Amino acid sequence: EAAPALARRELNIVDLAGSERSARTNASGQQLKEAAQINASLMNLSRCLGAMAAQSSHASRASSFSSSSSSSTSTSAATTALVVPFRNSRLTRLLQHALTNG
Repeated sequence: EAAPALARRELNIVDLAGSERSARTNASGQQLKEAAQINASLMNLSRCLGAMAAQSSHASRASSFSSSSSSSTSTSAATTALVVPFRNSRLTRLLQHALTNG
């Protein structure tokens, strides 16, 4: 009899308090610093998502291009890896596993 397959689920809860515009909240001192760090992390998350989207579209174009062409130079240019900047912030390092399904 086969053993039941185990399913693993992960829930990420991220507190983004302080990500508002500083001019609107009149934040200063430590609160302003924290808001700036949160905004930097959100910007890096945006860069990661953009790089992942570009990587995905690049891979799909490369596979369709390589199937229509047998040239080795076009295949090597199409398989150039794009770097996703997960290491640029704590937020993206923590979410890397969830974002990459791996």
